[in-house]
Amino acid sequence: MKKKKRIVILIILILFCLLGGIFAWFFISSPSEDVLKEDTNAVGYNPNLKKPKDFTSHQVALPGFSEIQVKEGDKMAHVALANPSFNKVYFKYIVTFNETGEILLETDLIAPGKAIKEMPLPKNLSVGKHTVTIAIKTYDMKTKAALNGGSNQTPLIVESK
Repeated sequence: MKKKKRIVILIILILFCLLGGIFAWFFISSPSEDVLKEDTNAVGYNPNLKKPKDFTSHQVALPGFSEIQVKEGDKMAHVALANPSFNKVYFKYIVTFNETGEILLETDLIAPGKAIKEMPLPKNLSVGKHTVTIAIKTYDMKTKAALNGGSNQTPLIVESK
């Protein structure tokens, strides 16, 4: 009789461990779709970009940025962090202030044809030339799997008022 009780207790313990493992895998370790969601601040944006002549649906057009100009004391920079309408992927922008490593902006997913039109600036930004890194990560539109991306070192020009 004692042997049967031990076997039953062992089976119950094994079942609890299995259920706990399934719970942890399903609710804790698997990435939630909420982690990668569309950015609610992104708005429709049409910069009149033309799709390159031989552009295929398997290619991705990453925009470049020549410079960002702001006035001394500005809190936001007006810059279009856009995903061209002919892309078939989501974009995620990460903008870093190079002098301090501070992340100024990290967007959620931006759908093709949309853009974030401004980004915050560091506090007490001095007049002169600074640099930001604008990184773009790309994601599959169906699975949200990470794809490739790129980054651009961009001058941030602060002009006196």
